[in-house]
Amino acid sequence: MNVAFTIDWLTVTFPYPAGDFFPHAFSPVDKGKPTDYTSAKPYTFAIKASGATIHWHPEHPEFKVMVRLDGQALADLRSDGFGAERLFSWVENGGGKVTRVDMAIDLLDCGGHVLDMYHAFKTSQVMTSSKMVTVFSKEGGALDSGSTVYFGSRQSDRYTRIYDKGKEQGTKLNWIRIEMELKGKRATGAIDDMQREGVEATALSYLRDAIEWSDVSWFEELFQGEYDVFALESIGRPETDTEKWVREICIPAIAKAVRRGQVGVVEALEAILQEARDKGTHGPGLRLE
Repeated sequence: MNVAFTIDWLTVTFPYPAGDFFPHAFSPVDKGKPTDYTSAKPYTFAIKASGATIHWHPEHPEFKVMVRLDGQALADLRSDGFGAERLFSWVENGGGKVTRVDMAIDLLDCGGHVLDMYHAFKTSQVMTSSKMVTVFSKEGGALDSGSTVYFGSRQSDRYTRIYDKGKEQGTKLNWIRIEMELKGKRATGAIDDMQREGVEATALSYLRDAIEWSDVSWFEELFQGEYDVFALESIGRPETDTEKWVREICIPAIAKAVRRGQVGVVEALEAILQEARDKGTHGPGLRLE
């Protein structure tokens, strides 16, 4: 079984800027001008910039500035080398307060089915602190692999859902996703824990706190460490012609030159790696213009 651990949603509030400054852009590099976006209540203005949505109310600075990063925005940041540690630093250095965080656990080839968890609950083979466990199907009410099992209430500060990500993405992959939505003090607590213990350990700890025990083998294997960790972004994206050319032509040629000790090639490769490391030290910031 292969497993990926990621942050899939982040909502942060920042102090409102002084004077006539307004939130303008959010991006590790300039990827285009921000566009207007429908503001969330109680805000009156919002823009979308490089996957983030930024909301504010010029007449109520006490509402602060709200920044939302969805799963795609966070995936883009990871691709730009902006990992969890630097994400937390960005929040802390900006005086931000996390109001919601979602942690995702993706399981590939676990051999299981989403409804295993629901059937186990119905037969008292799941111990959970959630008072409500429900199932929903997108296909005419039939309980099939497109179903989602929910532990808890969406209105509470902790909400867990388990669904067939492979089917949602239109693939034939045996791909189950577990998402934990945390709000308020649970969200800030999770951020503190992730800073100390990392995303993987924190996600497993919070999941075990929500679902204390089950007789579902693929679910319990998570807590026994019987899995290999993989990069989520490697799933489902077709290889481009450029990537194929790099993989089949460039990399073998470079490897051959390195083995031969060709100094110019080795120096060029070291320069490329150093440039990538330097780029990794820069990340998105909330620019006020």
